[in-house]
Amino acid sequence: MRSVLTARSPLLRLVLAAASLLGLMTLLSGASGGGCSKEQQARLSSPVQVLANILGEPDGAVTAEVAVVSTADDKKPAYVSNASVVLRVDGAEVALQSSGTGRWRTTNASSPALKLAAGTHYNFQTTCSDATLCDPVKGKVLIGEVDAPAAKLTSLTVKRAPTSTLDSAELTFAPAPAFGQVGLLRVWSPDGAIVWDGFDLSSPAFDGSKYAHLVPAGIKTVIVPAESFAKSGTYKARLYLMAQTAGFDGTLSSGLGILSGFRAGAGMEVAIVVP
Repeated sequence: MRSVLTARSPLLRLVLAAASLLGLMTLLSGASGGGCSKEQQARLSSPVQVLANILGEPDGAVTAEVAVVSTADDKKPAYVSNASVVLRVDGAEVALQSSGTGRWRTTNASSPALKLAAGTHYNFQTTCSDATLCDPVKGKVLIGEVDAPAAKLTSLTVKRAPTSTLDSAELTFAPAPAFGQVGLLRVWSPDGAIVWDGFDLSSPAFDGSKYAHLVPAGIKTVIVPAESFAKSGTYKARLYLMAQTAGFDGTLSSGLGILSGFRAGAGMEVAIVVP
C-alpha cells in the first residue's frame, strides 16, 4: 500500500483527515454507553489546538517546534499570540524561542536538555489568556505528552524519481509506522527551501491537510506531489518515523482541542534528482 500525498480539494482533505483520526475517534462509541464522556465533550468544545513536533535529524540534531492555534472561528483559524508554552524533557525544562505569532522553536544546540532517545518523555504545558480565542479554557494549563519511539527507519529509497520538472516522485521505506505512529515527510529544494511539508505549522489553517498528509500505520510508500519539483536539481527528502498522541488519548488534557497532536521521532534522508 502507499500514501498518496496529493489531496487537492478542501472536501477531500477533510475526508482524509477524518480517516487518519478514525482509530482515535472511535473511542467515542465506547464512551458512556455510546455517548461522550465529560472529558471528550471538553475536547470537542475546546478551540485551542496545540501542535508539536520533536524531530531527530539525520546529523544528530534535535528540533522542537510548537504552534498554538484557535479554531474559535472555524472558518478562520488563528495563531494565539498571547499563549505560553512550557516544554519539559524527562522533567527538565527546555527554553523555547518565539518563531512567529503563536509559534515556538528550539534545537539541542541552543537548549542542551532537548534530546531524542527511545522512551524520552516530552511534556508540553500550554496556557492561553485570550478570552475571544480560548474560552472556555482561558487560563487553564493544557497538557500534552508523547514518548519517543524505539523504532527508527532502517531504509528510505527513491522507488521512482521524477522524469522532469513538475513530475511526482515515489519513495519507499521500512519499517512502516506501527499503531500509534505516523510518518512525516518534508522535502527541500536545491536552494534549501521547504517545498513539501507533511505537517505544515507555518499556516494556522485546518482544512484537513495537516493530518491527511501524515503517513498512517501500515504504509511503506509515499508519493511526493509533482508541484514540489518546480526546477531541476537535487532535492532533499526527509521522512520521520514518529510516535503520535492525538484525538482522545488519555494522556492529553481534557481542555485541549480535538485537533491537537504531539509527535516525536527520528528521520532519515534521501536525495531526489530532478533532470
